[in-house]
Amino acid sequence: MVAHRAVAPGAGLVRRPAQFDPGSQYLARSRYHERLAPYLGLFDREQILVVVQERLLHRRDREIARLYAHAGVDPDRRHQRH
Repeated sequence: MVAHRAVAPGAGLVRRPAQFDPGSQYLARSRYHERLAPYLGLFDREQILVVVQERLLHRRDREIARLYAHAGVDPDRRHQRH
């Protein structure tokens, strides 16, 4: 993974490559393809839905409706109590 960060020594900015700890939990969490790869061989891509936690947190109703639609569930069912 290659990334850059800007550092401000004095008045100017200097671009330096960012340094990542290969064992970092943050870097490991960003490896979506590694997590999805086993399923990509078993299911069609249209059968897989990735739900981003931040979207679920901030736009819960929209994401739940998207999840229900993907699963073929009536989106109005989410308003029923179980």
